[in-house]
Amino acid sequence: MRFFLVLTFTLLTTSLLAQRVTLFNSNGSSGITSMCPDDDDNRYIFAYYKGYPTFYPQLPTVMDKNQYYMAKLSTENQVLWAKTIDHDKSRWEMIIKDNMIITVAWYMKNDRTANKYERGLYLEKYDLNGSLISRKELAFVNNDDVDLHSYVRDNGIVIRATFKGDKNSFQIRGKTFTKKKYSTVIFWKLNFDGEQEWEYQIEGGFNGFTDLRINDVDIDQEGNTYIGSYYSESAELGITSLTTKKAFDGPIDLYEYGTFLMKIDKNGTAVKAKSIADYQFELEKILVNNDQQVYISAYYKGSNAYEKANPSDGNYKAAYLLGQPLPDTRSEGNGVTAPSEDHVYALLDKDFNLIWRQFSRFIPCTIHGAG
Repeated sequence: MRFFLVLTFTLLTTSLLAQRVTLFNSNGSSGITSMCPDDDDNRYIFAYYKGYPTFYPQLPTVMDKNQYYMAKLSTENQVLWAKTIDHDKSRWEMIIKDNMIITVAWYMKNDRTANKYERGLYLEKYDLNGSLISRKELAFVNNDDVDLHSYVRDNGIVIRATFKGDKNSFQIRGKTFTKKKYSTVIFWKLNFDGEQEWEYQIEGGFNGFTDLRINDVDIDQEGNTYIGSYYSESAELGITSLTTKKAFDGPIDLYEYGTFLMKIDKNGTAVKAKSIADYQFELEKILVNNDQQVYISAYYKGSNAYEKANPSDGNYKAAYLLGQPLPDTRSEGNGVTAPSEDHVYALLDKDFNLIWRQFSRFIPCTIHGAG
């Protein structure tokens, strides 16, 4: 069923979707957290509002909090139905599969007075009229140092837990995990019934000034999982170890940043990992096609992407994507260098080598895939 690809610029995307988005206004705050189409190009959304829901007056007026709801929108921009959700969730990933809406919802409740920091992930299935079919807990923690996230794709579900801080271990999904570095990330691949297929752990960094951040995850039609990450100092990936250069040597050591792609096969074995970029280059989205080629969209910052190597002669050190320098993002006027951002999208082959790349000056680009 997959794959078509659309590369769009944000300004164009905003214009094309304006009719849909304006339907979901209220006289308070409002927003859409997730949206997906069915085969007839109707749109199903998870969203929230506060106040009076002008887009669908049948929903209740709620003044004291954001009210979460789901809705179906026709190709003619009509709200066919909308229903409130009986629990607050702030992150959603969803697809339409087997005539069901399949989603993983993220729940968080911080009660510092009671020293409770509850976070949970729940697999939920709804029929196409918005009625709940089933709900299953996938992960739950009471730990402020653990962040949970989910990725619901056409070919499966991946959930992850990121554990940062000085504590040596944490518990989740009935198991105790021990940290080796400052940041620990656990991935679980699940089927659409929430049953675990594999588990994988990676590590990175050595203090609060270093990072291991997961930017995006995709799953190809053969069940291989692809991970895009932004890291500094080090990344211990099982199949290989990656490091970045020290940027500052002092009482607190600072390190440059890097970006890597990683592939884990359907059995949970890491088969490939490669550093693809450096210098404040951060992935926004990855998308894998049927030939196991990887589309990426990313941005990099001019103030850090071009670091002055020698102030006396004005030479600059370039940021690189797979060995090729990226265009200078500096904008100079009246002798002043102003930082800016450029956006890049690219296609990599199945070995993560560059096939082509394009740039979007000052205008973010994103990747949409469906099928």
